[in-house]
Amino acid sequence: MADQARIISFYRTKALAHAVSAGALAHAVSAGALAHAVSAVVPAFNEEAGITSVLELLHRCPELVRITVVDDGSTDGTARRVLEYARREPRLRLLRLKPNRGKGSAMAAGAEASPSDLVLFLDADLIGVSPQQLRKLIEPVRRGSCSMSLAVFSGPGGPSDRSQAVLPGLSGQRNSARWSGQRNSARWSGQRNSARLSGQRCLRWSQFRETPGLAETRYGAEVALNRFARKQGLPVQLVQWPGVTHLSKYEKRGWLPGLFAYLRMYLEILLFPLRVVQAEQA
Repeated sequence: MADQARIISFYRTKALAHAVSAGALAHAVSAGALAHAVSAVVPAFNEEAGITSVLELLHRCPELVRITVVDDGSTDGTARRVLEYARREPRLRLLRLKPNRGKGSAMAAGAEASPSDLVLFLDADLIGVSPQQLRKLIEPVRRGSCSMSLAVFSGPGGPSDRSQAVLPGLSGQRNSARWSGQRNSARWSGQRNSARLSGQRCLRWSQFRETPGLAETRYGAEVALNRFARKQGLPVQLVQWPGVTHLSKYEKRGWLPGLFAYLRMYLEILLFPLRVVQAEQA
C-alpha cells in the first residue's frame, strides 16, 4: 500500500503539472456543486484511429466539467489528435505518461487530475455510444444508488466485447446478482456468473482511490476495481448498452499483432488476482 500511495501521489503532482490551466473550470461548477459534477477520463495507447469519435461523444455532454485523455506512452498521433480537438473544447486536457505504464496507471493518473469525485471512465475505441447512454451510466452513482456502475454491451460483438463474458470468477465478482445489489441483474445481464471486464464505468474516486494494485496494473485494472468493490461491500450496478462495440485489436493493429495483444491481455487478467493475493500475504 505504501508503493500504491507513492504512485498516486506522483500522479497527482504530475497531473497538476501537465494541466494547461485551471481557469477553464471557472464556467463549470461552484464548490458546492462538485459533489454531483462529473469528469471523464479516457486512457489511450496508440488510439489515433478512434480517439476523435470518443471526443465528439464527450463534447456533446455539457454536464461534464473536465475531459482528460491520458496518453499512456503512445507512439502514434494520439496526442496530436487530442491537442487539435482541444482547440474547440475548453474542458479537454491531455495528460502524457512516458514510458507506457499500463491502463491501471493511466486511470489512476486521470482520476487524480480530475476536479470532481465522480469519474466516468471510457475506452478510447468505442463505437455506437450516445450521450443518453453515458447519462444512464452516470445517474445511478450520482443519485447514490451505487458506488460504481458498469456498462454491459449487449448484442453481437468482436473479441473485445466477448472479453466481458469470459474467464468466470476472475473478474473480481462471484455472483453478479448479489455483487451488483440487483435481484434481477443475473436475469437481464444474461449470464449469472459472467465476468464483467467493461472499461466503461462510473464511480466515486474517493471510494476507490485505495484499490490495491490499481496504479501498478495494466489490463487487470477492471478486475482490481471489481475485487475491491466486493471486498468493501460497495454496491455496483450493471447498465445495458445495446448496440455498442469497440474497434477490435485486429482492426487497429493487424491480424497477428492483434492476436498477440489479445493473448497478452487475457494473460494479464488471469495473473492479476494471483499477484494481489501474493502481495496481501507477503
